[in-house]
Amino acid sequence: MPIVHASVLPHGALVLKPEDELSGKLKESMEQVAAEVIACKPDLVFLSTPHGLMLQQNFALYHSQKGKGTAEWQGEYQEFELEIDLQIDITKELAQHLNTELITPHAPILPIELRWGEVIPLYFIYQKISPPAVILSHPARRYEHPERMELELRQLGQKMFDFFEHRTERVAVVISGDWAHTHQEDGPYGFSETALRFDETIAEWLETLHLKNDQWIQAKTKAADLVNSALSCGYTGLMFLDGIVQTNWTGKLHEIGAPSYYGMAVASYSPLAKKNG
Repeated sequence: MPIVHASVLPHGALVLKPEDELSGKLKESMEQVAAEVIACKPDLVFLSTPHGLMLQQNFALYHSQKGKGTAEWQGEYQEFELEIDLQIDITKELAQHLNTELITPHAPILPIELRWGEVIPLYFIYQKISPPAVILSHPARRYEHPERMELELRQLGQKMFDFFEHRTERVAVVISGDWAHTHQEDGPYGFSETALRFDETIAEWLETLHLKNDQWIQAKTKAADLVNSALSCGYTGLMFLDGIVQTNWTGKLHEIGAPSYYGMAVASYSPLAKKNG
């Protein structure tokens, strides 16, 4: 069972230097999940990011030997640096299997730029271990009616699960994403009365992702109704993860809340051990 762990991690820089209780709890949860990932001894980390180098229509994989960057956001957090090896051979095979594009820098031997959407969710993991990574970027069309991408994303997740199921590498999946971006009137997207309801719905979805029960169906349906007013960069990543996580998995929502104008959540999932006989 080569996918040995999956997690949903925020990319808000507040978790790097918490200044309030909730941000502190989110950071603690990220450290807990990082410890889970490290304990799984992954040979490869697969990251899904909504804020990467993106194409307009197609999903894309980073086609380079290395990734390098910082968590810089609005002139701060530059001290949080990350440089990782990218598994370019698996990337090319996976692109063919998923029918996705490749994004290449000036030459594959040069590092591709990483920013907050990649650096922050990986930062705590890569302080302890340094497996190579594969990075998937979501297309810019996710900004308009992302709920219409549900079937496509769940099928993409299922295809990725199938790809690694027939390989020997132990893979940890990390979904980078944040939730409603409309919690505060003075935020860049203003206030929406749907923000809190959307994040509560995401909490239900994260709690039932591995159960695939009636509550899971209801949560997905409610989230689809609210996402275009609540505004969320994590929504498409969660639908992608929904195709990866199976019913013979266990899962936990560690923390969720909105310490700023956007919501953040930490959740993790692991396949259950198969019983002999």
